[in-house]
Formats: sequence, structure tokens, C-alpha cells
Amino acid sequence: MAIHKRTKQKQEQQRINTDSQEPIINAFSKLDGSNAIISGRVTDNIEIAEVLVDGQVQELKSNGTFETELYVPRNGLN
Repeated sequence: MAIHKRTKQKQEQQRINTDSQEPIINAFSKLDGSNAIISGRVTDNIEIAEVLVDGQVQELKSNGTFETELYVPRNGLN
């Protein structure tokens, strides 16, 4: 098991080393009353590890898209 784990770690490091492009993020927002709907698409030449909106991990669909809703107080967000 230790050998398998080291091999997997080495493969992961090689994949990270070949990640030569920055991810491309296209994000959009629209207001619906006191809520903002944030949607977008994230692409990368290797893999997207995670997407955060307001500190919360977003579920990505297989094509890299996401959508979430945020409450926006009357005085706005800091």
C-alpha cells in the first residue's frame, strides 16, 4: 500500500508540474430581489480543484459550470 501511495503522489506531482495555464473564469451575476445569483464556468488545461464563492465550495457540473445564490443585505456586503 505504501508503494501505491508513493506512485500516486508522484503522478499527482507530475500532473501539477504540467499545469502551465492559469484557469479561465467567466462569472456572471444578476439580482433577484435581495438575492444575487452568481453563475459561471471555470476551465483549465488540467483540472479544476475547487471553486469558492463567498468562501463556500461550489459544486461543478461536468462542463465546469456552477450557480449559487447569495443574500445581499440592504447595506451591501463588505
